[in-house]
Amino acid sequence: MKFGLCIQEDCSRLASYGPNGTNIRLYCKTHKTKEMTNTVNPTCIMCETQATFGTVECRKLTCAKHKLPSMIHISKVRSCMNEKIH
Repeated sequence: MKFGLCIQEDCSRLASYGPNGTNIRLYCKTHKTKEMTNTVNPTCIMCETQATFGTVECRKLTCAKHKLPSMIHISKVRSCMNEKIH
C-alpha cells in the first residue's frame, strides 16, 4: 500500500475519506462507507457541500449558496495559498 492511496485492493485513487472526527484518510469516494467523512476538504457549515468560501484568515466555511457577502473564494485568492505554503 502506498501512502495516501485508497486501501481498497486494486484501487489507485487518492484517499480522502476516513472515520468521522479524525484526519485519517483510508478510502476514496467510491469505496468510503456511510460513516466516513471527507477529511481533506471541509464541508459547508450549513449543508453537506464542499466548502470553498471563507474569511480573510483563509478558513473555508461555506459553499457558494451559503456564503456571506464578506466571504471570499479561498482557493482563488493567491495570498491565502501562499500563507499556507510558508
